[in-house]
Amino acid sequence: MVSETDIRDWHWPGSESYLCSTNPAHLQHDAINAALGSDMLWWARSLDKGSLEKMLANSLCLAVYHLQPPEGSASEGECAQQTLCITHC
Repeated sequence: MVSETDIRDWHWPGSESYLCSTNPAHLQHDAINAALGSDMLWWARSLDKGSLEKMLANSLCLAVYHLQPPEGSASEGECAQQTLCITHC
């Protein structure tokens, strides 16, 4: 589990368009589970809600977010990339 003191946020110098963060509150559980169940991660499978929450609570998570949506997009705060280092399940 990430402690409050381990939570970090970074912005690219000169750009406020992206945020890199270890804050687990920003994670999009539905998007992570959809990726786990997709052909993109052929070795993985989607998880039930309890197992997914346990996995994320016991992982070091790093994600990059679009803070300003691309032109023509209605969404804001969309996750651009998530990386999970699963340390214990």
